[in-house]
Amino acid sequence: ADTPDEHPEDQERTEARYRRGVGVTLAVLALLGAWIAVLATNAGTNESRTTREATRLASESQTAAVVDQGVKAGLEQAAAEIEVFSSRPGFRLPEIAAEEGAITLDPEAEQLRVEEATALVEGALAGDGTRATAISEEARALSLTHKELVAERITWNNRASQYETVLTTLAVAIFLVGFTMVVSRGLRPPFVVPGMILAVFCFGWAIQIY
Repeated sequence: ADTPDEHPEDQERTEARYRRGVGVTLAVLALLGAWIAVLATNAGTNESRTTREATRLASESQTAAVVDQGVKAGLEQAAAEIEVFSSRPGFRLPEIAAEEGAITLDPEAEQLRVEEATALVEGALAGDGTRATAISEEARALSLTHKELVAERITWNNRASQYETVLTTLAVAIFLVGFTMVVSRGLRPPFVVPGMILAVFCFGWAIQIY
């Protein structure tokens, strides 16, 4: 059988083909790395965008919540005041005047005056109540939107971190494949095989993250 030493030209052609193959492989891996880097950059950009929006919405949500709490407290206080409305001094003055001046007042007229005043206050509160409901719904919507943005920011952050890990692993694969160009032919398989396996793994991992 012929040995490699007997055909140096064949060895050179084989070596040249191998080096071309490694060069093409490294070029493909470089393109793969560039694609993953673009995905990582995109994830980082989206994380920054959602962080800004989440910060803005956090301020708006807190403001809306404070306004909502203030309106609810005001309505509760007004409702409590209405319950004791008829005992207010403004409605008792005629009674006091009647006692001091021996003036007889019509109880029905007094009750009608109390009912009219109560109706005016309740009517005002009804309008405020509608607005209060809108304020409460707006505060709730802002709070939910803020939570969704925070969750989205966390997702983009995780993706960006994972892409960086994939790039690091791909760099190892590129090193293993490229290193075979400076070692003897017998030592190439232990380097090139794991390198190619890692490269394929990185490709699948990047797609899974995407």
